[in-house]
Amino acid sequence: MDYKKEIRALQKHRRNYYPALSRLMDLHHHGGPGDLPKELINDAEALILLELIDIGYLDENALIIRRRFDDIVGLVYNGDYPLTESGEKFFDSERHTLKARLADLAGKLRRR
Repeated sequence: MDYKKEIRALQKHRRNYYPALSRLMDLHHHGGPGDLPKELINDAEALILLELIDIGYLDENALIIRRRFDDIVGLVYNGDYPLTESGEKFFDSERHTLKARLADLAGKLRRR
């Protein structure tokens, strides 16, 4: 097993955390009462969000996981504040990196 290769793969996968958290925070801040609850199971980031719940970055009460037997068939955001304390620390640290700041700027420009 090549450990350096595995660590690089894990670091590359971890880069997907910030966009998923950012999108969920956007739903929290900009989602109106008519927009919630929001079904997220069809999103590409659904597996990342489930992983973030397992890690402890997302509050499990903010997302409702529907299961049928052992399969996950639904993921719904109910509008509660999604981040835990450790999730806030991660989100803030990632937001302050240059790459994340540029991504935020590009996202704001796309919305205009």
